[in-house]
Amino acid sequence: MPNDRVEMIFKTYRAVTRSVEGEPDVIEATVSTSERDRDDDVIPPGCFEESIPAFLKHPILLSSHDYGDLRKQIGEVVALSPNEKGLTAKLKYYVGEGNEEADWAYKLASRGIAAFSIGFIPGEWTAGDGEKKPRRTYTSAELLEVSQVLVPANRNALASLRSKAISPEMAEMVEKAMEIVTKPEESTDYIRIPAPGEMGKHEGHRIRTITLNEQEGIKALYCG
Repeated sequence: MPNDRVEMIFKTYRAVTRSVEGEPDVIEATVSTSERDRDDDVIPPGCFEESIPAFLKHPILLSSHDYGDLRKQIGEVVALSPNEKGLTAKLKYYVGEGNEEADWAYKLASRGIAAFSIGFIPGEWTAGDGEKKPRRTYTSAELLEVSQVLVPANRNALASLRSKAISPEMAEMVEKAMEIVTKPEESTDYIRIPAPGEMGKHEGHRIRTITLNEQEGIKALYCG
């Protein structure tokens, strides 16, 4: 079935990410899958095959589909290939170049806390009954861009998001993001992660150290 009107569609996926050995600031992620989604659509990776060469001529990695700010370009897609899982991409982040959003996006992705969204124009699809067969199975589509979807860095915003009726996948992402949102204090001797809400409460108290992992040199402070 052809698409009679130009319509841009966004599909968001939680991604399994990994750092690429020997390639600094590069993350490999599956940015689209062939699973039946919540809209009852299926997007086989092969439907993008014809549009990938054109996409790779201008392969911008965006933050949150925001086209109105140059700083929302947080990197670029250096490779993109369809496979049995979906679309696998290598994403080069502009880390340490003065764009804090790029730095934060890379930090989330490198820790496995990332979701990606593809923007595309549907071409043709086959229709189903929405029960035994998906409502739509796309056979061709024009890939326009890849975005990393942001999870708020503010703990209050995260807590608010967690309390709303969000998907289990997003809820898990929020929980993980809350674990790392406190910025570590780094020195030549240690990397210390402050405990939110405890700063300034233990002046004059007897503070002891407990070893959590001697081999890795991980220790914790506690109030005696």
